[in-house]
Amino acid sequence: MGKNMESIEDVLSEMTKLKSKLPPRPTPDELKYATQTIDRVESTLTSRLEDLFHQTSPTGVPYHVFRAYLEMREEIIRAKADEEKRMAVSIIELEERHQKYDALIAKVQNAVIHPLHNNAVHEGSAYDYKQPVLSATDSSKHSSLPSLSEDNSYSGPLSRNLSAGNSGERSFKKSTINSSRISTPVAPYPGSQPDQDNGEDGAKHYSPKVLSAINNAKIHSLKELKLNDMGVEWIPELIGNLTHLTSLDLSGNRLTALPESIGELSNLQYLNVSKNALKTLPETIGCLTSLRHLDIQMNKIEELPMTIGLCTQLVELLCDFNELKVLPEATGNLVSLQKLRLYMNHVHRLPTTLRSLTNLVELDVKFNRLERVPESVCYLPNLIKLDVSSNFVELKELPGAIGQMQSLRELNISNNHISLLPPSFAMLTGLEKLEMDQNPWVIPPLDVVQRGKEAVFQFMADLVSQEAKDEKETIKKTGFGRLSSVFRKKKTQGSPYKVKKKNDLLIRA
Repeated sequence: MGKNMESIEDVLSEMTKLKSKLPPRPTPDELKYATQTIDRVESTLTSRLEDLFHQTSPTGVPYHVFRAYLEMREEIIRAKADEEKRMAVSIIELEERHQKYDALIAKVQNAVIHPLHNNAVHEGSAYDYKQPVLSATDSSKHSSLPSLSEDNSYSGPLSRNLSAGNSGERSFKKSTINSSRISTPVAPYPGSQPDQDNGEDGAKHYSPKVLSAINNAKIHSLKELKLNDMGVEWIPELIGNLTHLTSLDLSGNRLTALPESIGELSNLQYLNVSKNALKTLPETIGCLTSLRHLDIQMNKIEELPMTIGLCTQLVELLCDFNELKVLPEATGNLVSLQKLRLYMNHVHRLPTTLRSLTNLVELDVKFNRLERVPESVCYLPNLIKLDVSSNFVELKELPGAIGQMQSLRELNISNNHISLLPPSFAMLTGLEKLEMDQNPWVIPPLDVVQRGKEAVFQFMADLVSQEAKDEKETIKKTGFGRLSSVFRKKKTQGSPYKVKKKNDLLIRA
């Protein structure tokens, strides 16, 4: 502490001197330039990396060789982007420091004005300021696409980002910086004080704009409330008083938790909490029995509460870009669910209770760690779209009952480690779109896969027909059936297998 600081005024004076040593504050034009530059660079980066990611290994080039090349390209692209936005990032970081210092000085100023309340001042309650969206440590906290360099095993066609959200990771995510969200501090007013009846809330800082919007919604009995892209970290418990709400948008903020009182919104049908920093959902989410659409994308959620199963009216559940490892068995209670998306999580298994989701139309589990597709999925009568692509070496087979999925129209099983299609696959003649590249195919062979969907189904149909004939002949000659020579799983060390002839399709290469 500086010398001769015997009063609050002395502290304030010293803090003002410290702030004066900062470089000059960025002008509005400089901030606009910075945010536009970062948006442009991040947009270009995302586009380039997506193009890079979708490149497939040329014929004759092994996966691990081509992937090494892709990783080098990725590193070059990222380094160029970092260099292009370095100046813009420094401008944003400087603005962040100015805003933080302003807030701290304002807190001390409040102590000077209200000396009798010094011991009761809550952190952040004296001054409301908006923190900039980007800082040196925040820019990589939400990853939207995988990084080729995350997996060092070289065991699959492409590596993946299985640790999105950890500090220090580089991100594919396009920056959400918006120049309108970087502003000078706004003066406090009485409504900005935290709720005093909740000890935990007393340490939280609620934005006056949020409090004002909630108050306005209460007065006018609004059914829709949008608190998105406001940069807030907390939502007050008093939001639970808005029992008339049917739609609530809290996306694009910095929320690390939702208030327990959110469960009191008994008429809520639409809830969007995407693009935040949530790690969990409150147990009271199960009280939202009218909820139909729940969007929790781009957070850090590791598990869903069991009470999610009480949201039986839920039609759409969007969980992309989180850190989910499993789904609770209670997911099977969501009998109205039509769309379930789990893109870019760490899911390694699906609950067997999914069989109860008889209204499910779309299931997306790409870019996870899925080890198997449960048989229960094959008995979903209305499933039209199934995507289990890019689970890489973890996913090695499809369920034998896959042919039962007669309503299926789109199937994506690309970028896995599947080598054999089960015999029942030939029954999926209603498929309109089939993606199955980037697998070590044996049945059907790669050259058949490369000729497209029609060739695959013709091959499988011929194969099944030949097997039936062979089986019939064997029964005639011996009186006994035999195990299928085509689809039997051979547990030998020789691998992979290649096609020789129909009656003896699997031989060691």
